Parts: sequence; structure tokens; C-alpha cells
Amino acid sequence: MRPLGIGLALGVLAIGTALGPSKAVLAQAETNPQEFSVATIKRGRQLYTVHCVTCHGKDGRGDTEMREFLKTPPADLTDDQWVYGGHDAAVYDAIYTGREERDMPGFRDKLTEERTWSVVSYIRYLGGERP
Repeated sequence: MRPLGIGLALGVLAIGTALGPSKAVLAQAETNPQEFSVATIKRGRQLYTVHCVTCHGKDGRGDTEMREFLKTPPADLTDDQWVYGGHDAAVYDAIYTGREERDMPGFRDKLTEERTWSVVSYIRYLGGERP
């Protein structure tokens, strides 16, 4: 049994390493490590305003003028229809690594992991969740 356990652990490590940092985080947990609180939502709103509002709009509906210039319209972050899954880790991954096929840039060079999780909290708030 011991060799199988070591092999499994090495396999998980190899998969996590091959997937890159954000994918490794996804493999570990599907929930936001930050508390869903007013403070986290406020911080996320500040970051969203700087990095996301141009495409997704102030209210998160994606109905901005950017719809005219992109191959795919910006996602409506207020509904429950998520192309890549609506759980926190999927939202985190979409923000952090981007979705080239949907004209969504990755923000790994602009947002730390902690800040990305704050944006995830704010997006949950836009979708109607409350702390």
C-alpha cells in the first residue's frame, strides 16, 4: 500500500505543477479561502472598479460598449449561467488566468492571488449573495 500512496501523492503533485499555480489551487479547494465579509466585498469592489468595470460594467451585467468590439460579449456576472462553472475556484481561475477564447484577459500580472479572491467575493455579491 505504501508505494501506491507515494505514487498517488507524486501524481497529484505532478498534476498540480503541470497545471500551473492557479490550477493547483483549484485542485485543492473549490471555495474562497477568504471570509465572505463586508470588508472583503469592499476590497473586491475597489479592484473590480479598476480592472473589470470597462467590460463588465458597474453593475456586472456586461452590457457595456465593449460588446461592439469583442468577438464574444462580456459575461453577465449577475446571473447564474456560468460557462466555466460558478463555484469560487472556477471564477478565480477565469480572472487569474483569463479565457482567451472569450476575450477575457488574465490578471495574474496585475492582481495577487489574495486580491483575485477579493474580486471573487465581490462577484458573488453582484450575483445576489450576502454575507
